[in-house]
Amino acid sequence: MTRWPDLHGEVAQTTPVAGPVTRHEPVTRVRACQGHRSGVVIRARDTWGYYPEVQWLANRGYLCVQVTYRGSTGYSKSFVNAGDREWAGRMHDDNDPRVLQAESESIVAALKDAGVVHEYLLFPDEGHGFVKPENRLRFFAAAEDFLARYLGGQVEE
Repeated sequence: MTRWPDLHGEVAQTTPVAGPVTRHEPVTRVRACQGHRSGVVIRARDTWGYYPEVQWLANRGYLCVQVTYRGSTGYSKSFVNAGDREWAGRMHDDNDPRVLQAESESIVAALKDAGVVHEYLLFPDEGHGFVKPENRLRFFAAAEDFLARYLGGQVEE
């Protein structure tokens, strides 16, 4: 049963896929939203639901795999507690909604030193995520161009 009957037939199908759960594996469960398989995009997620970004990626031809990291809510208390003293647990304990610019720039410097192709966009007027429509559009235009250039997906003209 679809939760968005007005969009029936126009959204990519999402499928839950069970994965292994061990103390040393951060990937516990995934779901895939299938596009035309131009490439694969992996993103973290915390809850099951409709994500416009996932549909956008599928529309552009990508297989989007969303990882439910250990410590995510929505499964059980033991699943949430499994993130204690793990990366995901610390991430959730962080109350600062922004990644510090200095931390981002150190990651960019490491990518550059390693010869990794990357683009760095800075939105100093945003927190975690986008509030301003113009920033959201700028981000998605840059992401669409980058992914199409290196993974072969579609670009909206």
